[in-house]
Amino acid sequence: MQLQIAGQHYDVGDQPIASGGEGEIYAISAASVAKVYYQNLRTTERRQKVLALCDSYLNFSSRHADYLIAFPEAPAYEGVASFNSIVGFSMVRYGYPTIAELGFDLASGEFNANDGVKFTDETAVAFVYALFDVVNRLHSARIILGDINPGNIECQPGARSPVIIDVDAAQIGGFSCPTTHEDYNDPRVTGRGGLGNNLFDFGSDVFALGVVCFEFLVGVRPHMLFVKPPKRDKENKANGVSSVKCWAEGRNYLAGLGISYFDCPENDAIEA
Repeated sequence: MQLQIAGQHYDVGDQPIASGGEGEIYAISAASVAKVYYQNLRTTERRQKVLALCDSYLNFSSRHADYLIAFPEAPAYEGVASFNSIVGFSMVRYGYPTIAELGFDLASGEFNANDGVKFTDETAVAFVYALFDVVNRLHSARIILGDINPGNIECQPGARSPVIIDVDAAQIGGFSCPTTHEDYNDPRVTGRGGLGNNLFDFGSDVFALGVVCFEFLVGVRPHMLFVKPPKRDKENKANGVSSVKCWAEGRNYLAGLGISYFDCPENDAIEA
């Protein structure tokens, strides 16, 4: 495949280094990659969104160059550079461990290690503060991430700085976020956009990030509370049941929901 990016021509071959639900990733240098969308996703709206995100990258990076975010940086064209030949975009190549790999493990009572990184309670809390700061800066640029989950957040091993990836899914201007993760999204989100689309806002980002960070620090999501009669964590989330609320307001609040706290080692470990 021949790509033109920022006036440079690249022969990326036909073997991607990775693939996902929306496209394939090709190496264009040691530090950069190109994401090429599948043919059926190369719509007019998707091309317009790529251009909007690339513009946002230029504005954001001029003010916050020290933040590590895998922004779409430049449109990737197949063949000549024209709107209809936009097939994807270039971005920085990170590839650091995700917090899904580095989070706290309830069974061992310590954080997991990967690529030389292992958090302590103190460094993990500092990482969470830094992560919220990055998202707050994105919000100040009117960028809503939407699809926040532990697989989209990496940790730079040296400075242990948060790295945000998969930013092309973000909601920006009139362009929606096409994906979401049910385990982490705000219950207000689902279906608000109509026709199966999701409409996110700053609050839904904060909710999702709170759930992600709780899981990173504790080892399970906050809605994984064992109750009687038993409920799945998705049911708990939909009904406002969480370990945070249980310990903040007392276990008696569960009675109003027709359930009760289940004394078990799993709940004891989460509370500890």
